[in-house]
Amino acid sequence: MASWNLVQPRWITEVSQGGIGRLVTSWPAQLVLAAAVGLALGGAAIVVTGSNSRFAPLLLAALLAPFVAAVVGRVRYILLILTIVTIPIGPDIYLGYREEIGMLGGIGGWNISLGTAALGGLYALWIGAALTGVARAPRLVLRQALPVFLYFLLNVVSILFAPDVTAALFETFWLVQIVALFLYVASTVETRRDVYVIIAAMMVALALESIIMIGVAATGVTFEVAGISTRVTTTSVYAGGFTRAAGTLGSPNAAGSYLAFLVAPALALTICRLPRRLRWLGGAAFPLGTIALILTLSRGSFLSAGIALMVLVAIGLHRRWFAASTIVAMAAVGTVAAVIFGPTLVARLFGEDHGAAEARIPLMQIAFRVIGDHPLGVGLNNFTAVLPAYVGPEFSTHFIYSIHNYYLTIWAEIGPVGLLAFLWIVFAAVRRAWHCANTLGPDLAPFAVAVFGSLLGEAVHMFVDVYKSWAQLDSLFLIAGLLIALTRFSRADLVRRSASHWVRLPAFIPNYRTTGVGG
Repeated sequence: MASWNLVQPRWITEVSQGGIGRLVTSWPAQLVLAAAVGLALGGAAIVVTGSNSRFAPLLLAALLAPFVAAVVGRVRYILLILTIVTIPIGPDIYLGYREEIGMLGGIGGWNISLGTAALGGLYALWIGAALTGVARAPRLVLRQALPVFLYFLLNVVSILFAPDVTAALFETFWLVQIVALFLYVASTVETRRDVYVIIAAMMVALALESIIMIGVAATGVTFEVAGISTRVTTTSVYAGGFTRAAGTLGSPNAAGSYLAFLVAPALALTICRLPRRLRWLGGAAFPLGTIALILTLSRGSFLSAGIALMVLVAIGLHRRWFAASTIVAMAAVGTVAAVIFGPTLVARLFGEDHGAAEARIPLMQIAFRVIGDHPLGVGLNNFTAVLPAYVGPEFSTHFIYSIHNYYLTIWAEIGPVGLLAFLWIVFAAVRRAWHCANTLGPDLAPFAVAVFGSLLGEAVHMFVDVYKSWAQLDSLFLIAGLLIALTRFSRADLVRRSASHWVRLPAFIPNYRTTGVGG
């Protein structure tokens, strides 16, 4: 039976191979059909682009999608790339948006994006393959996804305790999409080509978001078009008066955490034994992402990226992965960044911030009061609902917002069992990343090391940030799902690797000097 990855619906196959004319036998019918399709598309484009509806960008994309798929083929890969690229960029909309929730850092509405539609298309193809039997459809992973299932179940159960059920449903809908992407990647990624496509899409998203951030920061001109909006923020004079880039992610901290999670994997691609185009893509995304990360001036993101890069460089040097040219390139990027951004970075990291960091401590104190009064949690996305009741006179002069500690947020909203379930997800991802770093072949081992470092950095960063951004958690769950698939590859790579290729070293940092990078 053919691989489901290669099978497409018959009409898509025929169109992609020979054009829509093959579906019609006579040339007059072909001419009439072509004219009708052209007029319909032209009229629809005029109506959609002239509409003020928030649904216009999504409707236009839906009109064009079948024709793009017909021309390009590989419908699954198109949808998968679209799902990943739209994680940071959008376009998206919030239906039923409630400003009183969003202003305090909660999920303020029903979030629907182009990625949501693409993810729905991926599941339609998967379910269709399973029902029709035209190809072997991958089976849903269950055992490996147990922590995610448990975490999702606890989030749903917490709705029973929520004073604002609608707010809880806002984040539940958001979480359904995140878990759906995790399950899809964990279950359906079966070949190295699948992995390469996902990695390439992540690097394209990183590069595009970085270019947008750099352009907006350089020109000072923001834009809002087709559901995609950009932003720069300026801190008060008392907090340093810095201008910080946020790109399309709403806040500099959210943008910084997204970039920090991916810069080390981008650098790792340059030392992987991958197709040249993929290595060049990583080589382009790394400096762009580094510059954009600096422009966010997010101290927590700097710490997260620093941990990831130190892990990659330390293990890479030990395993002799880095060529002299790579080391020179990294030094050049660091030198340029130090010359251009050095004074600003020093002022941001070591200068007086007039209590900006200390302002997060009262939020944590409020969180512990909420936890004491609600040991089972106040319900998903409901910390903002109960927050006003806990803001007494002693907090009247403090900055009031969602907790800048994602672990405390989970504890306050979902309860201690929910926090343990989330920690289980993070721990399982870290363990799989380390396993893959030690067992994968030379094409993916450095990438796994970088992901291992990024997960450690992310785990630390969650102590000091809100983490209520789609891009932050979606990237984490995407990587967690990808690591489940990579674990399957690592077992096969380990079986193929001859025992004579191993070099005995301390178990903490294995090395493969006799075989090159990772195998």
